[in-house]
Amino acid sequence: MSFRRETWINIILCIGFLLLGVLSFVFLKFTKPGLEKRPEEVRAPQLHTRTLKLKDLPIKFEAYGNTSSAAQAEVRIEVPGKIVFLSQNFREGGILKRGEVMIRIDQREYHLALEKARATQLAKGASLEQVLQERSNLKKSLELSRKNLTLNEKELKRYKEMVKEHTVTDQAYENILQKVQQQRLQVLGHENALAQIPHKITLQRANISSARISVQEAMIRLERTEIRAPFTGKLNDRKGEVGEFLGMGVSLGRLVSLESLELKIPVPQSEIKTLLGNSSTGIADLPSAGKQLRLDDSRRFVKIDPVAPKGPGVLGKISRFGAAYDPKTRTLPVYIEFTNTLSKDNLNDLFLHPGTFCKVEFTGDMLENVYEVDRTALLNDRVQVIREGMVHTVTVELARDQGATLWVRGAFEKGDELILRYTELFEDGKRVIAVTKKALL
Repeated sequence: MSFRRETWINIILCIGFLLLGVLSFVFLKFTKPGLEKRPEEVRAPQLHTRTLKLKDLPIKFEAYGNTSSAAQAEVRIEVPGKIVFLSQNFREGGILKRGEVMIRIDQREYHLALEKARATQLAKGASLEQVLQERSNLKKSLELSRKNLTLNEKELKRYKEMVKEHTVTDQAYENILQKVQQQRLQVLGHENALAQIPHKITLQRANISSARISVQEAMIRLERTEIRAPFTGKLNDRKGEVGEFLGMGVSLGRLVSLESLELKIPVPQSEIKTLLGNSSTGIADLPSAGKQLRLDDSRRFVKIDPVAPKGPGVLGKISRFGAAYDPKTRTLPVYIEFTNTLSKDNLNDLFLHPGTFCKVEFTGDMLENVYEVDRTALLNDRVQVIREGMVHTVTVELARDQGATLWVRGAFEKGDELILRYTELFEDGKRVIAVTKKALL
């Protein structure tokens, strides 16, 4: 009996708790605060941008090439003879200074030839003096003969009168007549001899000139017995030894200049216009222009930086253009000359060696009023900007292509933010959020 009572009590308690829970739920449901319904918020997409800035761009571009010697000279024997001296630097790879005696041929025979030519010149000079003295003597003899002839002719005239008067014999008259005729022949002989003097003087002066030339030729041959370095350079293909007898024209090596070096740089066709600038010579005229092409000093001088081995920069000068474009690479060879810096104390301490790999920086005109944009921001001739929070498409004109960076002109407005990657998903007027990156300087 007691068990039934406890069971009923539990059942009643369970029902009570259940009713209490239902009443609590109903109470909370009808007493909860009302919820305010808000419109759904649509977030604008974020795009990476960069602030556009109007700039003036100094046009520069780089190219690479290897240095080579701008001058080479074949070392050849200029007069035949025996080698009696070779410079200690006259060896394979040796460096010889400008003006240094590299080779000396035996000079004794050439000294004798010079002395002989000088003696001949003195003899020809003496012969001229003799002719000049002969002219002076002839003039005096002619003057005296003419005076004697005048006197004898007067005497002949007087004898002629005396013959008529029979005061002198006919024989005396014949004698004086013969004397006058002999005197006339003497005067004529002096006149003829004096007339030949100018020809003799001309001949002797020609002989003197010939003798002078012979002396100069002998001096030149003597001078050629010493072969000097025409410039500071390095010797290659060395031949010859002291004591060898060599004929004229024999080669003893090749001297490669270390003073003046040259760079042959292949410049893209698109950059040739940068070098020409406002020059009257067009790109099509370059092959025919060749060495005669003239550039402004601002474009003619370029900066050269050694890359391998590394070294300080030097200023070079564009000397000429190649004859034609390379059809495979569409480049035109540009030749740049520059002077090497040589150490006075140690010629082996060179500033630049032939074969050095160098970077060359070319400078062109100033590109005015342009904007810098990323290549990824350009599609055909359009870029996208964010203007007042909305996308706008701007048509641009490409002014310069520098690979990843482009320089353009277009109708941009102040405050425009360039979208770094062009996307066709966003139409003009689409609201977006700009995530600005610092503009490149």
